[in-house]
Amino acid sequence: MPQINWLQGKIADLWENNGKYPGLPIVLKYLQVFSAIPIFKEQQFHGGEQQFKEAFFNWVNYKSFSPVLEKIDPQELEYAYKIWHIENSRKNALIESIMTRFNYDLKKQNSILIELLKESIGRC
Repeated sequence: MPQINWLQGKIADLWENNGKYPGLPIVLKYLQVFSAIPIFKEQQFHGGEQQFKEAFFNWVNYKSFSPVLEKIDPQELEYAYKIWHIENSRKNALIESIMTRFNYDLKKQNSILIELLKESIGRC
């Protein structure tokens, strides 16, 4: 379980230094919701990062719209919803619960995701 301890340590450091979801802009780029990035950063500045994250993932998971998302390009939201439902559900769970908390580039995030998926699949 050294990877879990490492992840927990990284998450604790990030919470302390970078807010709860420093990787969310990278996830938004990955899902091509570019218009959401400045909106998230504004929400983050005003302490609304948790509300934004919940609203966004409620959209991509259930197509549940929130006023927090109203300034985001509707075509980008629709595209993110479609992409989200094409992806593997395990990968989506890792993106939502873990990758939003890490400020890594997409290549690094993908390599971490692949390793975590391989490990979780091996346990099934």
